[in-house]
Amino acid sequence: MQERLTIQIAEELESALARADVTVIIKADHLCVQSRGIRDAKSSTITSHYCGKFNNEMTRSELFNYIS
Repeated sequence: MQERLTIQIAEELESALARADVTVIIKADHLCVQSRGIRDAKSSTITSHYCGKFNNEMTRSELFNYIS
């Protein structure tokens, strides 16, 4: 579900902003992992979706440098 949500947000941003160059990165804690199964309260899941110029590895690296 998180992967789908990441893509849907990216697509809506592309549409709303009329821009092809969009990146969405989501970090989420999942209660199902914390309360059932492996019961890991410290783990999280990161999903990302890159569009336009951000499909280029060099552009993506530059983005990561800015946000880190």
